[in-house]
Amino acid sequence: RRGVPPQYYGARLERTIAPRHAFFEHARLPHGPALLEDDGKLLREFLVSSRRTKQFCALCNTWRRKYGVYDPEGVVGEEERERLTKWDVTPRQVERFDALFQRGLMAATRDDMLQDKQHNDDSNS
Repeated sequence: RRGVPPQYYGARLERTIAPRHAFFEHARLPHGPALLEDDGKLLREFLVSSRRTKQFCALCNTWRRKYGVYDPEGVVGEEERERLTKWDVTPRQVERFDALFQRGLMAATRDDMLQDKQHNDDSNS
C-alpha cells in the first residue's frame, strides 16, 4: 500500500474535504471505505478535484455515470435511484451544500425539511 496521497497535505479538511465527502454520501456516490479500495484510486481523484468546485462537480457527474447510485446497504428505493441517476451536480448545489455544512448538521436538516415541505406544497397546488 502507498502512503497518504500528496494532495492530502495542505488540504483544508474543515472547508473542503469534510463537506465534499459529506456531499458524496448525500448524493449516493462512493464515499467512506470505498474511496480506499483499489489502492486509494478514488481518494486520490477526490483530493485532486476537491479544491475547485467545478472540478468537483465534474468528478461527481463522472462517478455517477461510471458507478451509478452507490448503495452498499441496499436502502435506496427505486424512485430515489431513478431520481439520483438523472441528477447532474452543479456548482450552485455544491456551494449551497458547503454553506449548510459549515453552519452545521442541524441547519442542513432544517433546510432539507423546508425544501421537502415546499416541494410537497408545490405538488399539492
